[in-house]
Amino acid sequence: MTKIMKSLDELYEYADENRVEVYSFGLAENQAMSYMDGVGDCYIAIDPMILTSGLEEKMKLSHEMGHCMTGSMYGKDTPLIDKWKHEARARHWEYTRLVPLDELHSAFHRGITEPWELAEYFDVPEDYIQRAYNYYQTYYSKERR
Repeated sequence: MTKIMKSLDELYEYADENRVEVYSFGLAENQAMSYMDGVGDCYIAIDPMILTSGLEEKMKLSHEMGHCMTGSMYGKDTPLIDKWKHEARARHWEYTRLVPLDELHSAFHRGITEPWELAEYFDVPEDYIQRAYNYYQTYYSKERR
């Protein structure tokens, strides 16, 4: 069973355990970004002045952690198709940590089925629940082919 990461603190602890350094400072064009150096050390920058809530910070950090933990990095000159692949890998990591499929099934079996209930249970935005659900449907339907 995949360990669910419900809180922002758990994500920061996970980053620390995996030697991913997270910095807070102003970014010109992004709310958050990640960078991996030549030896594989990963760094994340988050602009706290742009974010509106701890939940938004959790969502940004989890996505950037997805890039770090999968090594899915790209630059501005990376071809678009490759950017999409890197983003897909980061999202997969993110979904499996914030809304693990086994936990989603468990919630359904306990009667937690409405999007707002699931969002509250997993501590993610309601639209994120729909994206995660759509992702799992697509991912596992491709796997069965």
